Amino acid sequence: MVIPEDSILIENKIFFNHTYFRDFKLYMGTSVYDYYTWIRLQECLSMILISNTDIQIIIDQHWHGSKVSFYKKFSLNQPFSPLDFQNPNLFKE
Repeated sequence: MVIPEDSILIENKIFFNHTYFRDFKLYMGTSVYDYYTWIRLQECLSMILISNTDIQIIIDQHWHGSKVSFYKKFSLNQPFSPLDFQNPNLFKE
């Protein structure tokens, strides 16, 4: 597994810094909603949970009081790359 250089590994959890969120915004669009989401993403909790079988990437955010989670699971047999975040179809809401 390749860990992004701008991340911090703490007890098997990878916390991305704000620089990495800019890559996440590439497919968020340019509407007012997406701009607000970008502001909130800077305050949200993002991590990777590593188990014996898979890696789960979680991005939590709040919108009008509701919590929304985006996540993607990878098999340990697959390489992980920040480029995986370029495709919004990889995420579920």
